[in-house]
Amino acid sequence: MGTQRTIVDPQTWLEVIVPEFATGEEAVDRSRRREAGAVRTVRMEPEYGCVVPLWPEDTDAMDDVARRLPEDVVRDLTLWQQRFEEGYVFPTARRSDEHRSEWLEQGERLFTVVEKALWSDFDVIPSFRGAT
Repeated sequence: MGTQRTIVDPQTWLEVIVPEFATGEEAVDRSRRREAGAVRTVRMEPEYGCVVPLWPEDTDAMDDVARRLPEDVVRDLTLWQQRFEEGYVFPTARRSDEHRSEWLEQGERLFTVVEKALWSDFDVIPSFRGAT
């Protein structure tokens, strides 16, 4: 996430992080829904044989995730997934440090877009950072 600030929920007295793309009211509402279990988790992580590297904790949520992401983002996620598969060679791992760095940079850019698109109802976990 980029620039963010922290506020205090006047009802619960919990500190709430407000990302640069949200209002304080939106962040407080999300925080309360999260405490009530209404904010789900989705992992952003490549896996061999998948198309879109997003893994909601509840598989029924995948339709909601797909509906909320713009077509170009889904396309970019698909290409990023393909690049992961093309750039990994068993047992030697990645073909080059350059490939790894470019793939991670692209993943970070995509993570920012996906997180913003899903933020109100999902915690997006960048699990891909450990996949390198």
